[in-house]
This record gives sequence, C-alpha cells and structure tokens, in this order.
Amino acid sequence: VYNIFKSLLDWRNRLHKLKSILLIIFIFLIFQGNEEPSLVEEDKEEGEHMTMAYDKAEWHYEGDFPEGLDEDQGFVHTGMYLGWVIDNNLYSKEFKKVSSNEITKFKQSLLSGTEIYMNWDGVLASDMLSKEGNDFTKDYYDSGTYFEDYADLFPDVNSVYEVNDTLDNYNIVKNKLNERFKEWKSE
Repeated sequence: VYNIFKSLLDWRNRLHKLKSILLIIFIFLIFQGNEEPSLVEEDKEEGEHMTMAYDKAEWHYEGDFPEGLDEDQGFVHTGMYLGWVIDNNLYSKEFKKVSSNEITKFKQSLLSGTEIYMNWDGVLASDMLSKEGNDFTKDYYDSGTYFEDYADLFPDVNSVYEVNDTLDNYNIVKNKLNERFKEWKSE
C-alpha cells in the first residue's frame, strides 16, 4: 500500500509539473501573437504565403485611444470595412465556410460588420479575403488611405473611434469604399 501511495504522489507531482510547463508554453504563445504586424507576406513554401494581419482592434484600443471610451469602439472602423468586404463578396472560401450564418445575417441587416469582426477576435487577416479582396486591401487599407478617408467622412467627431456602429454610418463608409474600389479597378 505504501508503494502504491508513493507512486500516486509521484504521478501527482509529475502532472503538476507538466501543467506548469504547459501553462508557461501557453503564456509564451499568447505573447508571440502580440507582435507588431508584418506588412510583407513571407513565403512558407513556394506559392504559399503566411497569413498577414491588416488590422487588429487591440492595436487601437491599446494604443492612442480616447480615455473613457468603450473598447468596442476600437472595432468599428475595421468592422465597417469587413462589412463592405462581405457586401462585395471579397471574402475567402474559408471565411465563408466559418462565417456563413453571420454573412447571411449581415446581408439581412441583422448583424453588423463590427459584430462579425468582434467574432473574429478583432483581427482582419489576409486569409479572410479573396485574392481580389487582398489585392485591394493591400493597396487601399494597408496604405493608410482607408483610415484617412474614414476620418474625413466623419469630421464632426473628436476622434474616429467615436463613430457609432450604425447602418447610416456604415452606408456612408460603404459609398466611399465603392467609389475607391471602382477607381482601383479602373487603374
């Protein structure tokens, strides 16, 4: 009985050490995900590209963000962009597969692009977009032009983060994006 008890204690100690090691690895992996974005895709294998984050809500609400403003406001500008991507079917097959219910609700005005963006943990990534969606996003969004246009569309707010996630505001953004997309396609 003593040997069995000793063996059980030994296994319990090993499991405790294993849990600690796994926790350290988990924390390490979390911090690895907080690196600054790479604006250049790197080759994984010939013909394949690594996923690139165009934007993350946390870059905004953890950065130069108005004091006292709800963190959810850091999702709005990119959420509206994602809504426009959905409206124009510029999303990837993978995004459609994972978010088909949300896409349907968005197109029925039952869910906003911001809410979908929140469901994707506030990350707009290259693997969410089609080839055309990525090409446009690289030229327009990633260049900072979208953020400038967005700010110009709402001159009456103290901060772009104060723009409310409403259908009217989305339609203002959508019209500008449609204009920019049409210009881009004609280049």
